[in-house]
Amino acid sequence: MRALAGVAAVAVFITLTTTAEPRPLGGGERAFVAAEDDNQLVAVDIERGRVARIVARLRVPRGPHNVAAARASRSVLVTSPPAGRVTLVDAYTANARATFRGLRYPHDVEFHPRGRYAYVTEEQGDAVAVLDLLRRRVSFRVRVPERPHDLAVSPGGARVWVTHGARAGALTVLDTRRPDRPRVLRSTAVARAPHDITFACRGLRVWVTFWNSGIVGAYDARSGKLAFARKLGVLVHHVQSDYVGRDVWITDHVGARARLLAGCSGRLLRTLRVGHSPHHVGVGMFRGQVAVASHDGTLTVLDPPSKRVQRVEVGRGLHGVAIAAVP
Repeated sequence: MRALAGVAAVAVFITLTTTAEPRPLGGGERAFVAAEDDNQLVAVDIERGRVARIVARLRVPRGPHNVAAARASRSVLVTSPPAGRVTLVDAYTANARATFRGLRYPHDVEFHPRGRYAYVTEEQGDAVAVLDLLRRRVSFRVRVPERPHDLAVSPGGARVWVTHGARAGALTVLDTRRPDRPRVLRSTAVARAPHDITFACRGLRVWVTFWNSGIVGAYDARSGKLAFARKLGVLVHHVQSDYVGRDVWITDHVGARARLLAGCSGRLLRTLRVGHSPHHVGVGMFRGQVAVASHDGTLTVLDPPSKRVQRVEVGRGLHGVAIAAVP
């Protein structure tokens, strides 16, 4: 595979509209949810002991889809595949900082643990792009097999695993020990086509959902071999590790449920009722709060220590969600 140098993207600022004045929080958490049909990124405060409430609606480029929150900073990224853009947002102020342009249907995005770089799958470009968040530009591209879809970054940042389209049946692993210059380590054909992906079991397992099925599976992160695959729903859609990288949450797009599984063994630990057609799950790093975005417009928020469940009507066509720590 050959790497392609990226073209610098122009940073532009985006108009912010709010339902209430966004206010800085002290040691709190805020869920950011992509409302695709409204072309908005919605900020929802989920402070401990308080009612979850919408504090900001950011107008973003058409079709906001996947959302990621950085652990090393107060940054949030949201992809807009139809517009070919990714938007950088300050979680503390709920302001948009910049956009990255010139991307070919950017679907998924994840931060490198150190915080300076992020990786984006370009479905129509057959590449993974590197975003330099300091210089506000697309700094590098690496070619991968067709239609890269979702990706996951290892806890230490040395590897990135990439899934592909429903007909691809492949997994690609990138070497990211140089975070600004990833290279393809291997691309392997697999029996089933992986869809969403996350690291769990302290980084020893790579969990995937499989396209158009109720099956989830876990690969050994070192050998790349499938450890196990199990049927756990009708149309299992997305998978997300918890805040310490131990266990995983999965959503069933047909059933209005999210399930918590042990990240090493796959044992079922908990079932949570959520809105209809759930998509992504976000998990906070302070109390392990869980936010599930459902296509019916409902955000379900679980506070595990208190077992409190709240539901917030957020917008039309919810998809991606991530929880950011607000200092």
